[in-house]
Amino acid sequence: MTALHNHFFSDEPRAYFMHVHGMGKVDDLVHRVMPGLDLIGKVTPARFSPLAASGTPLNVEKLARIVGRSGEQTAPVYKITVGRDDLPGSAH
Repeated sequence: MTALHNHFFSDEPRAYFMHVHGMGKVDDLVHRVMPGLDLIGKVTPARFSPLAASGTPLNVEKLARIVGRSGEQTAPVYKITVGRDDLPGSAH
């Protein structure tokens, strides 16, 4: 599971944070995450848009039905947070 976001609204230059959470052996997780990290600085940054790749607006109601819970809309970002009941609070 990953999350890419900013923590501050008016920082300059813009800084984004990538959170990575996974379960398994460290070597396996590193092997799976490194190809993405290796792309940093080698690709053109994407511009955020409220439109899906098809050019049509996101259907957030349909997304909420698929996932089984509603989310939060902040500008072009629609976020659905799903907690886990099988982990003790200190493990999150």
